[in-house]
Amino acid sequence: MTVYGFVGYLASGKTTASRLMEEQGFNYILLSDILRNYAREMDRGLTREDLLVLGSELRPKLGAGFLAERAVQIIKEKPGNYVVDSIRSPAEIKELRKLDDKVIIIAIEATPEIRYERTKARAMEQDKTVITNFAEVSKKDNAIGIAEAITLADISIENMGTIEELGGLLNDIQKTYLG
Repeated sequence: MTVYGFVGYLASGKTTASRLMEEQGFNYILLSDILRNYAREMDRGLTREDLLVLGSELRPKLGAGFLAERAVQIIKEKPGNYVVDSIRSPAEIKELRKLDDKVIIIAIEATPEIRYERTKARAMEQDKTVITNFAEVSKKDNAIGIAEAITLADISIENMGTIEELGGLLNDIQKTYLG
């Protein structure tokens, strides 16, 4: 069993990379979806801002790595190859590394300018407020620990090109780690 975890800032390409891996047969876990489930259970809002607030409230109660802890439970319940999207903190990486299997953390990086353009282009409902406060979003991500989490990655990918180029980089990584 192999688990790839993707860490990076908003619109760096984490989800695109994760979906490419899913197309190759990997099971997909989005940590944000786990948080959305908590929000629904607590009858809370589902915007990016709502989720950031909820995550900040739950981390002191459930532990800084509680989202990844839940992902680990899911992986143990249904063994296989996985991709874990939207890692944001060192504590989440620590939880994933508790798996006895091969865990490879990949940082996906892109310049703020490219990330901003991607955010505008994808036109997701949740991104409308993000576009006007783009610099502030990175600061909030850093408060969670994303910059430190990026430094803990096993591999760093500079994602400045096309989806096809990103797919090629991921294929190269798989060849290296899976043989």
